Amino acid sequence: MEKKVINPWEWQDKRSYVQAVEVKNPEGTLYVSGQTAINAAGISSNADMKTQLTEALANLEKVVKEAGYDCKNIVRLNV
Repeated sequence: MEKKVINPWEWQDKRSYVQAVEVKNPEGTLYVSGQTAINAAGISSNADMKTQLTEALANLEKVVKEAGYDCKNIVRLNV
């Protein structure tokens, strides 16, 4: 998969996000449903928001890896 980051302004290079990403020749596309702070036993978290967000992202990473993909190739993520 070829991924090209598009940032038309120099100030953008110092930020942790990009204006656009072009993906060419993807071998596959994975659509993941919303992930929440639920542990491996299926119990929902009652922790603070930061902890729940960390747990939800860990669940997302597990799903992505289980499907045979790498998180480094994610081109869109809504939080």
